[in-house]
This record gives sequence, C-alpha cells and structure tokens, in this order.
Amino acid sequence: MPKNNRKNYARYFRELFAAGPVLLPGTFYSLGALQIKAAGFQACYISGAAVSNSLGLLDEGYVSREDMLWIVQKIL
Repeated sequence: MPKNNRKNYARYFRELFAAGPVLLPGTFYSLGALQIKAAGFQACYISGAAVSNSLGLLDEGYVSREDMLWIVQKIL
C-alpha cells in the first residue's frame, strides 16, 4: 500500500484493477483492516451500512460523508 498520498492511492488502485478482478473484503474498523492486511489481501472496502450499524444507527443515510472520512482516516 502506498503512503498517505491521494495520487499514490489512485495510481495503486488503477494498477490493481487493471490486472483483472480483485477480491476486496469489507470492514468498518481498524482491527478488521489489520486482519485483512495480515491475511494477505491487497486492499479492502468500507461499507456505509456496516459503519451505520456499528454506530447503532439504521442504514438510512444518517452517516455523512464526513463521518465516513473520519472512519477511513482512523483505518489508514
């Protein structure tokens, strides 16, 4: 994984997806991301519904873009 740089991440994912289909497990917290990395996956995704449920909310759009960004920053 590249350092925390937007252009490096964009390049990394373009190259990753250009090679063909990619299996991306999902997570909503830091420990899950570390376990995914330890299992050898190249990346993961963050589910908005999972984040909502982890905060005790229904998946009805209560989690904002800023909330998701906060979660991503904690995982990185």
